Amino acid sequence: MKYYVAILLGLILTQSQAQNLDSLYQTINETTEKAKIQKLTDMSFDEAFNNPSYALLLAQYAYDKADQIEFPEGKASALHKMAVTFRLQGYYDKALTYGDSALQIAIPADLISIQAAIYSNQGVSHRYKGEYDQALESYQKSIELHRELDEPEQVGTVLNNIGVMFMYLEDYEKAISYYDQALEIQLEENNKKEQANIYNNFAIVYANQGLLDSSLTYFERSYEIEKELDNLKGMSESINNIGAVYYYLGDFNAAIDAFYKSYAIDSTMGDVRGMITCMTNIAELHNESGNAKAAISILEENLQKAREIDSKTDVETAYLNLTQSYQILGDFEKALDNYIKYAAVHDTVLGQQQMDVIAEMETKYQTKEKEQELVIKDLELKEQEEEIRARNQMVIGLIVLTILLVLGAYFGYRSYKSKNELKMERTLRLEEEKRLDAVIDATESERTRISKELHDGIGQQLTSIKLGLVKENAGSQENINTISSIADEAADSARSLSHQMMPKALKEVGLQAALVDMFNKSFGVKDIQHDFTWNFDESKLDEKSKLDLYRIAQEWTNNLLKYSSASQAEIQLYAVKSQLIFMLSENGEGFDPSKRTGHGITNMETRARRMNGQLSFEKSNSPQEFITTVKIPVA
Repeated sequence: MKYYVAILLGLILTQSQAQNLDSLYQTINETTEKAKIQKLTDMSFDEAFNNPSYALLLAQYAYDKADQIEFPEGKASALHKMAVTFRLQGYYDKALTYGDSALQIAIPADLISIQAAIYSNQGVSHRYKGEYDQALESYQKSIELHRELDEPEQVGTVLNNIGVMFMYLEDYEKAISYYDQALEIQLEENNKKEQANIYNNFAIVYANQGLLDSSLTYFERSYEIEKELDNLKGMSESINNIGAVYYYLGDFNAAIDAFYKSYAIDSTMGDVRGMITCMTNIAELHNESGNAKAAISILEENLQKAREIDSKTDVETAYLNLTQSYQILGDFEKALDNYIKYAAVHDTVLGQQQMDVIAEMETKYQTKEKEQELVIKDLELKEQEEEIRARNQMVIGLIVLTILLVLGAYFGYRSYKSKNELKMERTLRLEEEKRLDAVIDATESERTRISKELHDGIGQQLTSIKLGLVKENAGSQENINTISSIADEAADSARSLSHQMMPKALKEVGLQAALVDMFNKSFGVKDIQHDFTWNFDESKLDEKSKLDLYRIAQEWTNNLLKYSSASQAEIQLYAVKSQLIFMLSENGEGFDPSKRTGHGITNMETRARRMNGQLSFEKSNSPQEFITTVKIPVA
């Protein structure tokens, strides 16, 4: 029943618009019927992006008028505009059908220009359907016709489309080859708009390949051209793309600056949708960096703007992002509330889309030979129709209310259960973390005490014994030398043990210098070649984290010296986005963590967890290499 009502509403809307077309046709300021028909098809193309239903009505009306005066060019052009409109809506089969009907008129009439445009649109439709062989065939036909007409700019546009197709196929080498051909033509023709479009496509290919610096360069070139053309919409889109590249480069500040710049341009144009998109990007960046409060402030403003322009999809996006923000803050009640609102809007959007599809399907256009009319049945008994509409609206309302009640009860139960589980998990985790912190802190405290005792106590006592022996000249010179040598060795061992228990360099000159000192001394014992690469600002780490990283490295080094036959070792410490990576590799046989017998690996894992990090082991056979990796979050 609800589908019948949707169809009925769609037909009423279509009939109401159609009644105004006669008066619109009369107002067109052209001297001939053919010129008026051509004007209507141009208007149809202009409406295709924002009001596709009206665009189809205009094209159908133009076709009917062209049919009345037997004007093949008008009929073929109108059918082509319908095909373009369907393609923009995503109805690719319909687009291909209408394109074929247009060709049946354009080919016998030798309308080469219209044929070339139709083949280009057919190529795009085939590409979106994944029919790449047919897409390439249509593109090549379009290029041949445009060359016959000596239209190099149009040839460049089709070559660019072929490049896009190969980009979708991830054949980036061919994509770049076609982009190069297209760019060469548009540079020669000085077609700035197409140049900007091609630069954008270059940037996307490089981004897909992970060549972000090259991608950024081409997006910036596109932006400069759009700026030269004073094309605010193009400028805004290019800056948005630049912001996305900065995001993938890990430069969140530069990304946010780019999105704000795009927002300013959209604001100048009064493009509320564009403004909402920019601020959504910024809010998602804030969520990802943990600044959920800033994200919530932006998203609440987005909600207000989306309601003002009645954009349900933007309302839906705002609620979903707010759900994530409140989850980050641990406010699961508000997170659930926003998710329920998101679900309700999401269902509404899906329902509206389904109604639009049904209404569109009922706008039947006949495309065979001379007959292509809009089939509209006479609407009679309007009072009965209103009763049917009201009754169905009431049924739909009851169904929606029932669904919302069921969803509310379900999510309420899920929320209650999740809260209890999260609370228990959080309590256990906190207790475990406190226990680990207490154990490690107590261990380090004891190490500090023993280190001080070794250095200040035993070390000084041994030095005093040596000095006393020499001063008192006790016994023979040979005995003095022997005892003095033993005292020196004992003092050196005490100092070395003191250094291992609590490295002096760590406090005095920092983590990097302490690690360098330890690796040089440790690997020097077995003449192990090693390379230490450092690319990180250690001021971002607190003292506990520095000590934990040092202990992990110390344990790894001890294991390597004891159990591995390695001759080379490589240590890297660097930052990637918001993570610190500490990678330690050696070319020995390594060790199997699953067969550990001591506490060394457990201590390494415990210290990694204490920093909210992860410890992993990986063995490679070709070439043989054993890698230990520590990843911890940093500001």
